[in-house]
Amino acid sequence: MTSMRHAPSLLFILALGLLACAPTRPQTTASSAPTRPVQSASRTLVMLARQEPTTLSATLLIALGIGENATRRPFNAALAMLDGEERPVPYLAEALPQLDTDTWRVSPDGTMETTYHLRPGLTWHDGAPLTATDFVFARQVYTSPEFGTATSPPHTLMAEVRAQDDRTVVIEWRGLYAGAGSLVGLGGAGASPSFAPLPSHLLTDAFTQDSKGFVNLPFWTVGYVGAGPYRLANWEPGASIDGVAFDGHALGRPKIDRIRMLFSSDPNTALSTLLAGDAQMAIDDSIGLDQGVALQQDWAPQQEGTVLYVPAIARYIRVQLRPEYAKPAALLDPAMRMALAYTIDKPAINESVFYGAALLSDSMLPPNIAAEAGANTGIPTYPHDPARAAQILRDAGYAKDADGFYSSATEGRLDFELKNITSPRNDAERTVLANGWRQIGLQIDEANFRPGEAQDGQALSTFRSLTPTGGVTDESRFLYFLSTNITSPVNNWVGSNRGGWSNAEFDRIIAQWSRTLAADQRTLQLVQAATIVNQELPAIPLYYAPSAVAYAAALQGIAAKDSGDTPDWNMYEWELR
Repeated sequence: MTSMRHAPSLLFILALGLLACAPTRPQTTASSAPTRPVQSASRTLVMLARQEPTTLSATLLIALGIGENATRRPFNAALAMLDGEERPVPYLAEALPQLDTDTWRVSPDGTMETTYHLRPGLTWHDGAPLTATDFVFARQVYTSPEFGTATSPPHTLMAEVRAQDDRTVVIEWRGLYAGAGSLVGLGGAGASPSFAPLPSHLLTDAFTQDSKGFVNLPFWTVGYVGAGPYRLANWEPGASIDGVAFDGHALGRPKIDRIRMLFSSDPNTALSTLLAGDAQMAIDDSIGLDQGVALQQDWAPQQEGTVLYVPAIARYIRVQLRPEYAKPAALLDPAMRMALAYTIDKPAINESVFYGAALLSDSMLPPNIAAEAGANTGIPTYPHDPARAAQILRDAGYAKDADGFYSSATEGRLDFELKNITSPRNDAERTVLANGWRQIGLQIDEANFRPGEAQDGQALSTFRSLTPTGGVTDESRFLYFLSTNITSPVNNWVGSNRGGWSNAEFDRIIAQWSRTLAADQRTLQLVQAATIVNQELPAIPLYYAPSAVAYAAALQGIAAKDSGDTPDWNMYEWELR
């Protein structure tokens, strides 16, 4: 809980889909803005988050449509993390493995071995020692089908994890894997780890006795024990999460004694809270663009805080490609998907919904990779061209009925459903998309996922036609489309490939990419993968949707540079003045 590595001054990634706010810019006046209280010498940092997290674990995969990454960071630590410039740096490890040394050895047969030496004296939040055994146990958990992480790298490439001694973790790899040196997710600065330890002293018995019920233990929520800069002090469901500074934190005790996360699904309420001085930071999409404008107007004259507008979510339209769910079945025809793509007026959506602040996207390549690859990649693109879309439909045998709607010989009138996770901005986006398709003669029914469905993997996977969604902005978004990540009852609908698309050549290229160590070769492989996606269109790229993020001037020490993700990697160094 997804970065754009070269976007200017980026802070928080909004992960997996919810874009808040209404299209009308609010105005603040002296009469409408709350009166600020006199600031006290409080040692509690109050942060606002839009969504209460389903878990505090950094790696537990629960099928979500709403991002909650920033709420997890304070409670977790892993072998490494990405700093504000997106460089891997040691965290629980003393140093990171270096290629062609004893810490990272590549064998002639293509297998590898990496070695991590843990910092001395590591402990969990409950005071128990954190040792190499906790990584061995974590591997057992992550590879269980019930946990849902075994179907993608790095877990599919790990042959064995063993504890050479209490402070030495050795990982044997089945093949080459570029991420083996840090095991940090690709979500930018402070990204979630792709392999993190679990407290074996607390969980071994429960996992052994009931692996299927394991993910439902209170441990993952109100009983969570991690190793991050803050330990869980209290979780008031529906209201707040409190953390206290962890004295045993691997990189030193945080300078701010306490943190409190308040959940506010209403961005205007979040705005009022910030204006009143009752919170110092907005995270995880708690304010929208409109509220950011109002906050900027109020804060700027006295330099009372910082508001940034960040292209943060990679938005695209997911297409249902499972024959048992796809209605109309014409969605299975690549020509129909091409016509849908040509009919999307991305600039119009950008201006009407995002004030022109979104970064338009023609492929699944992240902006930094696209810049490296250059313009002549051979990836097919679909600029707004309704006439071209109409020609494609005619050539494919679709004709309009007496009412001017396209039909097919086998299905009659084609009736599409455009379904999204609701928010004012998401709904506005859906309306523009639907109206554009209607103008060329496609019947579109607009719908929302019900509140409970936004976190229901089955509901998010069995939509019948089209669903706008969002995800990370970096190259890890390609993993969303692997065949091994197709959701189904077998894996409890956990996974990222919710449209059910499968392409053997795409899978091969991404598997090759995950094992390639040379940066230039990796870029070429991603171009090849993006080409396949744009040829078959299991998803139609849209843009990088912007977000407003804010922090008060009283919060000092945030080290966000040219990054597309959260600055919370160094939150243990923050100060509240």
